[in-house]
Amino acid sequence: MSNLLVQNIKHTNGTTAQTIDSSGRVLTPARPAFFAYISSNVTATGIIAFDTVKYNQGSHFNTSNGTFTCPVAGLYLFNFKCLFNTPDSDSYANLHVNGSDYTGNQASSFAYGNIGGSAGHYLSGGGSDVVSLSASDAVTIYYTDAGTDLHHTYTTFSGCLIG
Repeated sequence: MSNLLVQNIKHTNGTTAQTIDSSGRVLTPARPAFFAYISSNVTATGIIAFDTVKYNQGSHFNTSNGTFTCPVAGLYLFNFKCLFNTPDSDSYANLHVNGSDYTGNQASSFAYGNIGGSAGHYLSGGGSDVVSLSASDAVTIYYTDAGTDLHHTYTTFSGCLIG
């Protein structure tokens, strides 16, 4: 049996694709990932334009239109959560791929749970999905408003390539 002893695996242009640290952990610094949130309340039906990012590894998330564009085919994990301000039963948000509801039946819609007290009426919800995507697929969160605001900074969208 032979061993391959390397610390970094690089592309011919010098970009590091993988690093193996001294403990044997494999690090993949180029793996697409993002975390975004809205900086002001959202009140209208449509794609949520998450306009602020905490990180955007690979720059595949567009803050002007709230769209993650897949750079490579694979399995992606997406998470989204909302804080609804005085919601009713007709307010929901769904994961959309290329402009269509991913599940087709709102199964990935946010679940509701009362987190407000008597001073305010807020409901939170969230969802996550593992999605098999092709390169160039566009992923968004679509919000259906029924007179309900989504609260800023507590409404987030994140995702990463998992394999």
